[in-house]
Amino acid sequence: MDRVDYWNFPGFEDIYLEDSYLLDLQTNSQVVARVEAVLKESHPAYSPPKSGEQYAYKDILIIFPNVESYRWLGKKMTPTRDPDGRIDYGNIDELYSLKGKYYMAGDWGKIEIVSDPPTVSYAQSAAI
Repeated sequence: MDRVDYWNFPGFEDIYLEDSYLLDLQTNSQVVARVEAVLKESHPAYSPPKSGEQYAYKDILIIFPNVESYRWLGKKMTPTRDPDGRIDYGNIDELYSLKGKYYMAGDWGKIEIVSDPPTVSYAQSAAI
């Protein structure tokens, strides 16, 4: 089985994670990442970037349901405070599947997840 990058996952086609920010990551029966995500122009909720910003952002949840297991392969959850006071843990450099597992990584660490396929929630208030 070959590596499959996130933009090939259903529901992930119109987001760009490499310039998105991880705001929180919770692990229990689900792994849930709260993300300030970059929306591509093809996304139905896209609007032009706010003044001073390069991209259009929207808070989303990336949900890995029915988790069988997860394993941190490095955890460095060092918070950074943005000029607006919001805390984030850096970008999501990778999200992919390989050999029945999902991997998500960034400056904050890397996590390996065995679960059902991830989904994206565009809840009005994306909170965990």
